[in-house]
Amino acid sequence: MLWMIGQAEKETRRLHETLLVMALRGTGKDELMLRLDILHSRMALLSEQPQKAYLARIGAAEDLTRDARILAGLSPILENTAGPQDLELPVVAASLTQLADNLGRIANHSMIVDRNEKADHRDRLRKAMYVVKTAFAGLLLAGASLSWMLVSSMRAALRSSQELRHHKSRLEQTVAERTMELRKALETERRAKEVYRSFITTVSHQFRTPLAIIDMVAQRLGRRPADFPPADIAAKARRIRNATQRLTQLVGSVTSAVRLDSRDLPLTRARHDLNDILRTAIAYQMELTPERIIRTDLADGQLACCCDASLIEQVILNLLSNAIKYSPDETAIDMRSWHEHEQVFCSVRDRGIGIPETAQPQIFTRFYRGGNAASFIGSGLGLSLSQTIIELHGGTLSFISEEGKGSAFTFSLPTEQTGSTG
Repeated sequence: MLWMIGQAEKETRRLHETLLVMALRGTGKDELMLRLDILHSRMALLSEQPQKAYLARIGAAEDLTRDARILAGLSPILENTAGPQDLELPVVAASLTQLADNLGRIANHSMIVDRNEKADHRDRLRKAMYVVKTAFAGLLLAGASLSWMLVSSMRAALRSSQELRHHKSRLEQTVAERTMELRKALETERRAKEVYRSFITTVSHQFRTPLAIIDMVAQRLGRRPADFPPADIAAKARRIRNATQRLTQLVGSVTSAVRLDSRDLPLTRARHDLNDILRTAIAYQMELTPERIIRTDLADGQLACCCDASLIEQVILNLLSNAIKYSPDETAIDMRSWHEHEQVFCSVRDRGIGIPETAQPQIFTRFYRGGNAASFIGSGLGLSLSQTIIELHGGTLSFISEEGKGSAFTFSLPTEQTGSTG
């Protein structure tokens, strides 16, 4: 109630201030009408139940009626005022001041009545509590002797029961811990096998690209060997060598994956600079799509992390190829790296078709593809494989995407070795 009355008083004073501003500047009729409407709503709220009944109970109903009459008399004057020159400012200001003062007195009276009622209520509660405490003290004294005898007889049984429960709890905890460790070991092994099987499937599709580069360059040299100056021949030789090295690397990865499935090869980790891995992946991608623009914002210095470089490079290539595949040729791909809280991060952002909101919860599911990606070539393995590789390294792979505007995929890797070792 005090808040409601205070709001009415505040709006009265705001109306008064707006009136004075209008008189000084000659403008503000709309603001004046807005303040008048708000004041009417505040006064109407006080005239409704249960506010009306409360004000009548504390003897403020007549004061509220008088204030309503003052406001009713002011309303036509303010509503029909075209400007400051038509306004009897001293009369209207005096009426608003009286209205605000009346509302202030009602608020003060309401606060005093509420304080007195609460004081009376506390006195009654205090007396009642005294009676209750006295009776309760008697009951406590009577029950204390009985309780003491009962507690004494139960203590020995309770101690033995507690010891038994403690031993049982420790045994159950030990069994649960061993079971959890076994489950984690089995799950890690299962996931590692699935990752490398998917890795084999994905990498095998990429064998054709370096072979195509080698074949294309060799055919050009073979058709017109005399037309190429030594510098061009050296450049083409470098392309052939790069493609050959990439093919060798892919074959080595597949061989390692097969050995891992047969438990002959663990997950190979070492200290690497994430920026070096990113530059290698970008260089290879530019061999495949030289017409595309990849803008980089790599962290200064080294981004040291403990990882399997070939697998992390595969993740980066998956993200880059997806960004290029699902975005227009004229748009650029942005890659950024940084270090934060004992982790290194890499983000790949495109301005392509994006991922529909309905497809985002399943985007990392193996073989799943969004509805708007049906016309693009793909197997639905890349993101699932990438997420599992990152998680095996103890990191995370996340994304933000909006359909029609593009996607940004970000992965993190710990600076120290965590997660699975193979």
